Amino acid sequence: MPVTIWSMKRLIISLSLVLATLVGGASAVLIPQAAFACDPNTEIQLSAPLLSGKDCISKSGANGGPIMAYLVMVIQYLSSAVGLVIVLMIVIGGVQYITSAGDPGAIKAAKGRITNAIVALFAFFLMFAILNFIIPGGILQ
Repeated sequence: MPVTIWSMKRLIISLSLVLATLVGGASAVLIPQAAFACDPNTEIQLSAPLLSGKDCISKSGANGGPIMAYLVMVIQYLSSAVGLVIVLMIVIGGVQYITSAGDPGAIKAAKGRITNAIVALFAFFLMFAILNFIIPGGILQ
């Protein structure tokens, strides 16, 4: 079977997806989860630990409570996913541009993909800034 540009594209995309999956899965597994004891007078025990490994939050309400803690965790997970997708789209656009072989339609499609990824990145930064303003204590707790 001869090696064509399409088979190379499929190989590169497949390897990129496998690498992203391995890195994402390994980082989720290898992040150490510390065990903390909660003070029942001042802290609430969460049913699932947060990304930081904490499973206790303050009862004072200054941080927004358990719902806000889980919301921040979900936003952090989604932020990671958005970052991976944007990087993947820029890589795919770059490979598409490199393998266009001077075809104006393919070059336009590749530039459009890269432009859309960069616009999505700026939109994400804007959304992140707005959420950081709205959520008490910010997203990066």
